[in-house]
Amino acid sequence: MAWLSRELSPATCVNLMNQYRPGALAFYHPPLDRPLSPVEFRQARREAEAAGVTRCDERGPGHQEHRSARLAAGRDRARRLQKGNASRPGRLEAPLPLG
Repeated sequence: MAWLSRELSPATCVNLMNQYRPGALAFYHPPLDRPLSPVEFRQARREAEAAGVTRCDERGPGHQEHRSARLAAGRDRARRLQKGNASRPGRLEAPLPLG
């Protein structure tokens, strides 16, 4: 976290996710061979705060509502673009951004 803050920016957006589960060759590379502990997750949050990294998406409560709102906004934009090009059904005037 300190490196991100120092070398990129304290405004760097970071996803802190505690759902890591090892797979494939991770089992041969400790400490990647086990899930993240609650203590380690709290430590990552503390390190982010100490480094001044404040744009952390922790995928906690409320995340699903935010995601649903973004998806709905994207669908609304696609509908508006389709209405503007009614002469060619199913075609969009402009490509939708990925992501």
